[in-house]
Amino acid sequence: MPTMLEKATWLMERLRTPVTMRELQEEWMYDPMNNYPGKKIDKKTFDNWRNYLAAYFGVEVEMGRFAGRKTLYCLKSAPGA
Repeated sequence: MPTMLEKATWLMERLRTPVTMRELQEEWMYDPMNNYPGKKIDKKTFDNWRNYLAAYFGVEVEMGRFAGRKTLYCLKSAPGA
């Protein structure tokens, strides 16, 4: 069973480039780290992981809407930056 640290690291790596919540959920559904294959990340879980990144790594996740398109999530600041 993956630890919170492993999940947060997965999320941090994935958010190095902008991604929609749907893309993130689809990738997680089939990732070997997912304990429940086929199950998406719900918004509350995503928010918990995002808060973990801020608290333990000092990394913020930026949310933006570009040209009226879907909301994209990406790292606002990377560790050590």
